[in-house]
Amino acid sequence: MVTGVLLGVVVVAAALAVGGYLVTNWRFTLAREGSAWHVSRGLFTTRETSLDVARVAGVTRGEQAALRLARGGRLSAIVTGLGAGRGSSAVLVPPAPAGVVAQAAGAVLASDLPMSAPLRGHGPAAVRRRYTRALLGAVPFVAVPVVAVALGAPPWLLVGAAVPVAAALALARDRARGLGHGLVDGFVVVRSGSMLRERDALATGHVIGWTFRDTWFQRRVGLTTLSATTAGGKGAVHAPDAPAGDAVALAVAATPGLLDPFTA
Repeated sequence: MVTGVLLGVVVVAAALAVGGYLVTNWRFTLAREGSAWHVSRGLFTTRETSLDVARVAGVTRGEQAALRLARGGRLSAIVTGLGAGRGSSAVLVPPAPAGVVAQAAGAVLASDLPMSAPLRGHGPAAVRRRYTRALLGAVPFVAVPVVAVALGAPPWLLVGAAVPVAAALALARDRARGLGHGLVDGFVVVRSGSMLRERDALATGHVIGWTFRDTWFQRRVGLTTLSATTAGGKGAVHAPDAPAGDAVALAVAATPGLLDPFTA
């Protein structure tokens, strides 16, 4: 009985999700019209958006865990002058097959490389931080069965402690593999995240500044969080836990002369 109810809830939720997707993105079209990218979508109400090519500073490819499993993704534009609260207006491709997302990104950026080129990893120190954070997050879930057994509960409950540890290790591994940065064909490209992984490509001409932020723990192992600031989209793209030397080298190469007063 319970299984049937749960199955019914899953089916209904899936049907509502698919229905909502179709209503919102029916006949979704992305086309270049003169000096603007034109987006049109909608079943009952058609919504049309035009983005000036000169104001498109780059793109963000979203690869949430579920979309990666389905070999899909989504694409949005980093647009100067578009407020953070209007992020939906910058959607270039809704959840779609990875090939469609790659094709659209290549057309908007006039290059396939920013979304396909291999990126520089962040090294063993950044990997260790991913594992440390994940395992610390699993401690409360491990402590419950351990304490229960210590108080006299059956020893087989310790099997439950292995589940959060395994999940934490898998998450840490995926987050570590997701880290990357690089300067690719005139774009600052950064990638991070696991459940909500994103790969940002920001044109160097739209970089208006850099921020290096490092905690005491990061400084101990030579890491920093590099942010390339821009006047559009989220306001910045971030490369968390990048080796400090690599972060400075990327900023200097992307915007020659901008960091001279700080690196002299």
